[in-house]
Amino acid sequence: MRAFVILAILGLAVASEEERVGGLCRGIEDSEINRVFATARVGATAILGESCPSFNIDAVAFDGECRALVRQATCYGIRAAKLYDVEVVDYGLLRSDVRNMERLGNLACEKTQACFRQVRDAMEVCIKTNKNFIDETIAAAEKAYRDNLETRVAEFAETNRGSILGDLVNMAMDQFSSAEDIQSFIEDHLTESAAADARAAADEVQTLAQGWCDSGCTSRTARFLRGIFGHMNGGQCTDASVFCGDCQTRATSYFTRNQLPCCVEDVVQRGIQAYEYVVENYEETLYRYAEAIRERMTETSIAEAMEIKDRLVREFGCVSEVYSNNRPQCL
Repeated sequence: MRAFVILAILGLAVASEEERVGGLCRGIEDSEINRVFATARVGATAILGESCPSFNIDAVAFDGECRALVRQATCYGIRAAKLYDVEVVDYGLLRSDVRNMERLGNLACEKTQACFRQVRDAMEVCIKTNKNFIDETIAAAEKAYRDNLETRVAEFAETNRGSILGDLVNMAMDQFSSAEDIQSFIEDHLTESAAADARAAADEVQTLAQGWCDSGCTSRTARFLRGIFGHMNGGQCTDASVFCGDCQTRATSYFTRNQLPCCVEDVVQRGIQAYEYVVENYEETLYRYAEAIRERMTETSIAEAMEIKDRLVREFGCVSEVYSNNRPQCL
């Protein structure tokens, strides 16, 4: 009997771990996961095979500290591709996916740092054993692009010429014909102050992410999203890409009895501060870039861009109104 009880406890522990870590892969065929991993192996071999022969993607990404995170992220991607393969995404569909996002988010909080260290250590071995590692890897990545993607990208750009995406791809292909072109562009445009701001921003993002995880914000946010998505779904609110109108009314009514989690409010306010800093310090530079791009776009893609901009501004205004009128009371 004692042995039976011990086995039962162990069985429950294993089941609990499977639910906590393996849940997103339940119902996903191994063959689907293996196809994704096989593609990653081919890419790793093409890019790192010569510059770092010791690199083993199975050991670095598919095992050890990264195993659970990479596998669960892969399964989530497979699930999401099927779930959102619809003409119209409504809030009921979004609500059904919150649990999956919560699982992956909590796992990322638990595993990302250790996984990053595992990948970093592998890269450091490559750098130590090959003084030309970076240059050779960039050259291999460029060759892989030319051999496998360049023709398809060019065909896409030509087929979609006159659209926003088609024009942007054509501009990029004209501007950047090699990795050296990209490096030269970055060196020409990235000032020391911009680089310092980028480093500071990266540190801030890391601090925010750590605070988010430490406060359990993933699950708190998931509970809020399940509630508001369920409340908004129905009536005339049938398309999650349109917020103004009935969806806005439904969201407003939800806030009469519920408030945004304070951990989310903190992230929102930090984001607003970052946006204001960028506008204050880089508005003129960004405007020049935008004008340079506009000069090379076709009239049809400019018209498309203006239509999208007007719609986004209108939708953002409705979201901002609901948020501004229902900010949570946080310490």
